[in-house]
Amino acid sequence: MSENNLPIKLVLQKTTDIMKNTGGGETKFFGDVTPQLKNEIIDKFESLLCFYEDVFLEGENIPAIGK
Repeated sequence: MSENNLPIKLVLQKTTDIMKNTGGGETKFFGDVTPQLKNEIIDKFESLLCFYEDVFLEGENIPAIGK
């Protein structure tokens, strides 16, 4: 093998490789949190809890997915 075609490539670290990422943009909100929205979310969680009640009685650490 010639010396110009080495099988190992050396990659040196640059100073830009270790810089912190800079955040950008403004704080984004998806919508207003109203008491009505809070109650709707609470109702959805309570219905999920009722739906999976028999599963949680077997073991409270059993994972369940709600949509």
